[in-house]
Amino acid sequence: MQYRDSVHRSAHDDRRRRQGRFDRSRHPSRGGMGEHPGGHDRRGNTRKRLSQNFLTDPQIAATVARRSGVESDDAVIEVGPGRGILTRALQPLCREITAYELDPKYAKLISEKHRDDPKVTCHHQDFLTVPAPREAFRLVANIPYSRTSDIIDWCLATPTLKSATLITQWEYARKRTGDYGRWSRLTVLSWPQVEWRLLGRVDRRKFNPVPSVDSGILHLERRKTPLLVPFQQRDFEEMVRLGFTGIGGDIFRSLRQAVSTERLRQAFRDADVNPRAQVGYVSPQEWLRLYDSLMS
Repeated sequence: MQYRDSVHRSAHDDRRRRQGRFDRSRHPSRGGMGEHPGGHDRRGNTRKRLSQNFLTDPQIAATVARRSGVESDDAVIEVGPGRGILTRALQPLCREITAYELDPKYAKLISEKHRDDPKVTCHHQDFLTVPAPREAFRLVANIPYSRTSDIIDWCLATPTLKSATLITQWEYARKRTGDYGRWSRLTVLSWPQVEWRLLGRVDRRKFNPVPSVDSGILHLERRKTPLLVPFQQRDFEEMVRLGFTGIGGDIFRSLRQAVSTERLRQAFRDADVNPRAQVGYVSPQEWLRLYDSLMS
């Protein structure tokens, strides 16, 4: 465990500066999505302010619902159902849907459409302010681009989340799933617990109003058995954060802050990882192999 101890000492200050992405408590007083402190905005501007666009194609909605992995005994949370096109696609597949809608017009619309359906409940509320369910659930949503990071953070910090299937900005979905050949720090940090997958692309013309870019279907699946036990996860995160400091320009030089050159060279050979690779081009699987090599 020598490496873990050395990383702890070398990365302690970096960790204090950088920690928080997984910490939901850092937003203790979030307001509602899109609300301004000074008062209420006109309802007609709500979707525009939140960069949210209505999905208009029932076939796309059916594809999202089917690819989400929702099963008949699942409880589902839907964020921002709007006119309910995704709600309708999900309803036959699951046990129950709890929807959260900020626009009172659409919250009322969903409630009225499903008033005789005990499987669907809609709340006029920001779901980020609601305590996470104690029972396992899946989240499926066409989310506002402007709140993507907050919603992803909420998902990662919620242990009862089984999966999240989100319609996001296409570029965001590609970056988070390594589709460019590059991997983000957030994806690597969470990979031992959560698998990130890109399920497809949605043409921007399938939304109203039409956004300026296409969307992607992003899927996060929480692993039934994490790849690392808790103390290993902490060590792994310290190593990854140290690697992403960018010191020296490549992963080897970044990690050399905490590990001797000779030991590090051997670990890279054993893990079959390029020591001169820029950190963003190191895949989550390579990070895990490198961690195993350094711990052995």
